[in-house]
Amino acid sequence: MPCIVVNGSASALSTIDGVPVVDRYILRQFFGEGREVLGPGATHEPIRFYSNDAEAAAALAEYLKDPPHLRHYRDAVAMATRWQIDCAQPDKRVGWVYPEVQKSRGPGL
Repeated sequence: MPCIVVNGSASALSTIDGVPVVDRYILRQFFGEGREVLGPGATHEPIRFYSNDAEAAAALAEYLKDPPHLRHYRDAVAMATRWQIDCAQPDKRVGWVYPEVQKSRGPGL
């Protein structure tokens, strides 16, 4: 399974032409001890993704596409677009796409 490894988390958890984008943290959790640290059903117990080399090879592709301990982060982020006037050409606009955290409101908020 190919993957794109980036050195920052801003692009991680996305895909490019079906290829998952991951960072060092995501890889380290798979090959070490993944942990679910926040979100519904969170636990501070290590998540074991595999118990031997054969299981690791079989589980890696699915893990890279959707790391289970990071689903709540992925669900909380959407890509947004922002536009502004181009200072060099005031009759034109420039835009950029960036990850934006979606705020959720808990009960009573």
